[in-house]
Amino acid sequence: MFYVGKGCDNRVFAHEQFALGAKRDTELISSEETPQLKVETIQQISSSGRIVGKFIANYGLSESEAFASENTLINYFNTIEGYNLTNIVRGHGERGMWADKLEKIYGYTPMGKADILSDNLILAVKIDDSFHLSDDEDVDYTFNNEDPDNLKCRTLGNWCTDKRKNEDIRYVIGVNKSAKNSVVSAYKVTRYDTKPQKSKTGLRDMSRTRFFTDSRSRDTLDELGLYKRCLQDLKFGSGQSIAYIKASD
Repeated sequence: MFYVGKGCDNRVFAHEQFALGAKRDTELISSEETPQLKVETIQQISSSGRIVGKFIANYGLSESEAFASENTLINYFNTIEGYNLTNIVRGHGERGMWADKLEKIYGYTPMGKADILSDNLILAVKIDDSFHLSDDEDVDYTFNNEDPDNLKCRTLGNWCTDKRKNEDIRYVIGVNKSAKNSVVSAYKVTRYDTKPQKSKTGLRDMSRTRFFTDSRSRDTLDELGLYKRCLQDLKFGSGQSIAYIKASD
C-alpha cells in the first residue's frame, strides 16, 4: 500500500499510465497532482516485473462521502498499519489518533474557580501547546537549564509576574486555553527565583520569576481537585500569559 485517493471516473488507472509514460496529457491528472515519490514507486514496481494493484474500497459516493472515506483510510494506514503513504495531502479532515491520546486532550470536566480546593493564591499560566510537550518531571529546572519542550519546566517559569505577589503564590497551574482552559499541570511552590524586569509602562515593579517545587503534577492536581478539569470561568487579560486565582476574589 503506497497511495490512497478518492478517485474519479477512470482516475484509478491514470496515475500508473502517467508514471509509465503512456499518458502525459490528460484532464484526469497532471504533474502537480502526481507527487514524484508516487511516480518513482510505480516505476520501481513496474521495473521489478510486478503489477500495481488497484483496489476500490467503495464507489457511488458523493464528493463529501468520498473525502470522508479517503481520510479514514489514510488515517488507518498511517496510524495503525504504519504505512508511509506517498500522498501529499494527508486526508481532508482530522488526523487519526489513539483513543487514550484523544481522551488526554478532550477528556476534561468543566468546573469553576470557586471549586478549587485551596484558599491560597494560585498562579495560572497559559501553555497552549501542552499536549505536545514532554511530561518528564525528573529534572529541577533553573534559569540556566530551561527546556521549552518540557511541561514541568514551562509551567514553573519563567513568567513576568507582579513582584509584590510572588511571596503569596502557593501553587502554579498550567492551563491550555485553546482546549477550553484544561488544567494540564500543577505544582506546589517551595521557593522562587527572580530576574528584574521593568514593565512596559514603567509604573509597576515586575520581574521574571521561576518557581521551584518538590511535588509531582498528578499529586498536586488531585490535591486541588483539578485532575482532568477545565476552569470555564478563568480569564486571561488581553495579551496576557498569566492570571491570578484566589478563592476570596
